[in-house]
Amino acid sequence: FCLSRGLGDVYKRQVQFYVAAADRELYLSIDPDSPTAVTFEEGALLVKENLDDMGEPDGYFAMYKAQPGYDPEGNDWYWLRVDGDGSVGNSGKVGFCKDCHGGGTAAVSDLVFGVPLDNRP
Repeated sequence: FCLSRGLGDVYKRQVQFYVAAADRELYLSIDPDSPTAVTFEEGALLVKENLDDMGEPDGYFAMYKAQPGYDPEGNDWYWLRVDGDGSVGNSGKVGFCKDCHGGGTAAVSDLVFGVPLDNRP
C-alpha cells in the first residue's frame, strides 16, 4: 500500500511510503505522536519515495529487516539511499540513519517513524 504526505514548510515537498501488504497493519499501528512498541519481522521492506516540487520522483530511502544478528545496534535494519539519478548514496549499516531513527519516537517502534494520523488519507 502507499501513503502520501507533505513534510510541511521545512522540506516543501511530498513523500510517498510503500509498505508490503503483510506489514500494512503493523506500520499503520505506529503513531509517532503516541508511539507504541512494535517489531517488524525479518524480510519487512519499507520504502520512502521523495518527490520534487513538481511531484516527480527524486530518490528513495529504504529499510529492509535483515536476519537476526545482522546489526543489533540498528535493530537488524539494512538501510539504503538511492539518489534521484539512480545512484546508490548509502547502504548497509548506515550510521546517520541509525542515529536519526534511534532517537525520539522511532526508538520505541523498531526505529520506524510512522505517519501522523492527521497526515493519512
